[in-house]
Amino acid sequence: MSVPLVLQTINHRTSPNFPEGGSLKIIVKMLKKVIFLFGFTLITACEERVERKSAEGHETAISHGNTPTEQGNNKVLKSANTGAKYKLWDQVPNNEVCMVNNAYMGRLQLEVPYDGRMYYGCCEMCVERIPQDEDVRIAIDPMTSEEVDKATAFIVLTGEQREVAYFKNEENYLNFLKIKEKSLD
Repeated sequence: MSVPLVLQTINHRTSPNFPEGGSLKIIVKMLKKVIFLFGFTLITACEERVERKSAEGHETAISHGNTPTEQGNNKVLKSANTGAKYKLWDQVPNNEVCMVNNAYMGRLQLEVPYDGRMYYGCCEMCVERIPQDEDVRIAIDPMTSEEVDKATAFIVLTGEQREVAYFKNEENYLNFLKIKEKSLD
């Protein structure tokens, strides 16, 4: 909303057709909309489309446009990079996971080399955070409860909202699946 429109709204208070205190209600309503839009902008900061060349020379386009599709009873996510389809508990490529948001993005992510290892982030904010915050480079293996470096982890899709889990290796993942299946019997 533009400043002249806000001033015009405030000037309505003196109008005989405008109820007393009505302009305050409109200002509060406008402020709520501004606060909502600002909050929405902050929350979706990582959804900003970024294009950059990866180390291999591929174009990297980052967005959250990958939505689950139904395939039988399972939700399926498709990689925009390879066309591969992933369902819950499938391994996903590390370079298609935002390691800050712990989410499978379905597209190549921005590469973040740090300490001889490659991490991935979905936006400039994530790219800046990875070298600065050890907590975003480390995860807990669900099988062993040990710390795992996300750059070397075996990553699987665990949730319909693109959540992922990091395992130290494929063996831990397979053992976890066995326990999970036994608990469902």
